[in-house]
Amino acid sequence: MQKLLWLAAAVLLLLATTTTVAALSAEFKNCDSHTGISVTSVSFEPLQPRRGQAMNITALGQNGGDVVRDATCTTTLTFLGIKIAQEVDDLCTMVACPIPADARVQMMKEYGVPLSAPSGTYAIRAQCANAKSAEVICFTTKLTMP
Repeated sequence: MQKLLWLAAAVLLLLATTTTVAALSAEFKNCDSHTGISVTSVSFEPLQPRRGQAMNITALGQNGGDVVRDATCTTTLTFLGIKIAQEVDDLCTMVACPIPADARVQMMKEYGVPLSAPSGTYAIRAQCANAKSAEVICFTTKLTMP
């Protein structure tokens, strides 16, 4: 179970850098309740990761809300409908804060996929809220491990 934290950490840590990676688009959905940074695309390279190899996760978005000065991020990973991992981290340890209003946001993370990751579809929910509990980022996506 500990090794499955790789996916939750990858999504959370994808906020750590701002480089571009060409990749295939993955399905995603912004949460209905957020009003801050709207994710416009999520991609995985390769789209179906391979055990023992590197995988890039990239998310692009637009800050349509106020300046983001701080936020706490919770990333939840489920497999077969069961929550298998959840991590909480400070957004500003992964991205330079403040994030200006109307700024385009580009986030990327490379992660090694463990050899022990089971086949199937993983659901990922990444949600960040500021000190006033207002969501600044929230999206869901799925990743299939062949």
